[in-house]
Amino acid sequence: MPRVLVTTNPTWPFLYTPPPGGPYRFQLEVKDSAGGDVFTPQVPLAGFTPPPGSLQEAIQAFFATRPDLQAMTSDRRLWHLEADEGTELPYVEYFKVAEPTDVFTTGGRVLKASFQINCYHWTVTQAIAVRQAFQTAFDGAPLNILGQVVAYCIPNEPLESKAEGKGPKGEDCYASLITFDVLYAGSL
Repeated sequence: MPRVLVTTNPTWPFLYTPPPGGPYRFQLEVKDSAGGDVFTPQVPLAGFTPPPGSLQEAIQAFFATRPDLQAMTSDRRLWHLEADEGTELPYVEYFKVAEPTDVFTTGGRVLKASFQINCYHWTVTQAIAVRQAFQTAFDGAPLNILGQVVAYCIPNEPLESKAEGKGPKGEDCYASLITFDVLYAGSL
């Protein structure tokens, strides 16, 4: 059974052991000094936790600084891989498309990775509007990977928008998709 270290103060941590039956999601809410929501990440206990210094962690950290993007989703979340069944529209998913690979440039050796953002909404126009907002925000975003700001985060051409049965009750909704290439210093 996984155990989670929970702390808001380094002198007062405690361990929480979820009851049997999973899978579980651990939900952490971070609030600003006025008590308003800043970021609510969703981390599956038995699944994905962004590795420290990873592209996924950089994407989540950037999203945490953007209340304008959070407000464009029904749950103020950026889901890794796939939103939970029944998640209200609109919602946004992201995932790494390509593992980092070596790239040699005139400036030397760097790493290149790719990620994709999928934006879901009731109409194709609404889905495209959400995708365009995320595309604009992440274009040149100062993502921090391995303690360094990336050299670039560039969107590729949007993928064809399509209807999918990923609405809250399995209804059709529309997805607008975009991939990004990220170039950064590091080693494999």
